Amino acid sequence: RYGFLDEECPATYCKLLPPAINQDMIDLGYSHDRMLFYRNGEVADEVWDIFLYQHLSATDLDDQQSLMRAHRTGDYDTKLALHNKHYGATSAALLEHVDGFIEEIDRVIRKAETIGVSDPNSIYVKYEHPRLPLIHRHNLFVKETFQSVRDKYSSSGGEEDGGVNW
Repeated sequence: RYGFLDEECPATYCKLLPPAINQDMIDLGYSHDRMLFYRNGEVADEVWDIFLYQHLSATDLDDQQSLMRAHRTGDYDTKLALHNKHYGATSAALLEHVDGFIEEIDRVIRKAETIGVSDPNSIYVKYEHPRLPLIHRHNLFVKETFQSVRDKYSSSGGEEDGGVNW
């Protein structure tokens, strides 16, 4: 009645919202339709590129310029070398983002559950917020996807087992 949730959707937006977005970030692929986390825990290359770009903007402007030059010229080897060089910092930033978002969405999920989102007879849901069950299912999907990313790139996953997809 009030929308749908594609239960087979393979990915969700990674929810990364930098304080400012510049042309370099757009060139690297910053876009809501490309900055994706996948249900299997994979992370879109564009997400890794943005985390690397942000890290380099605060720590190594020469490497940041090298990243942009490599990206614009299609120099995959240089780009890969930069990702590998800074993997510790970018993976830590990714996990910090994921953990913060999981904490936030857990609060929203708990709140929905305390007001009876799963109760078909809930007066609040029926009359005040009829879309809440759909929103709740979406939030559960997003949390599951973020948790898959967390599981893949936590200390037991990621680079060591070939999980990094750049």
